[in-house]
Amino acid sequence: MRVIGFLEEVMHDPELLTQERKAAANIIRTLTQEDPGDSQPSIEEITQMAMEESKTEPFENHSALEIAEQLTMLDHLVFKVIPYEEFFGQGWMKNDKNERTPYIMKTTKHFNDV
Repeated sequence: MRVIGFLEEVMHDPELLTQERKAAANIIRTLTQEDPGDSQPSIEEITQMAMEESKTEPFENHSALEIAEQLTMLDHLVFKVIPYEEFFGQGWMKNDKNERTPYIMKTTKHFNDV
């Protein structure tokens, strides 16, 4: 509770940069979630939110740090669902790769899309 209180005080510091406030808010949100896995948005939800937000704020207004954080979040959502069995036997190199390793193929598509 002390850490959350400290972060809430830090967030009200007028000298903080926007990305520092967002980082503090993200830490508070992570600390107060009971089960972080259940409340994380899907990649489809994030894409939808991005489409809505892109209409209101130009891409150039975002810092490199903000963009990197968002890309990392997208990558995390894709990587965390890959079952470890898909890494065995280099199934992604076989003719039936979409059946053997569907999540790795989704990761590849995500990487290529980005």
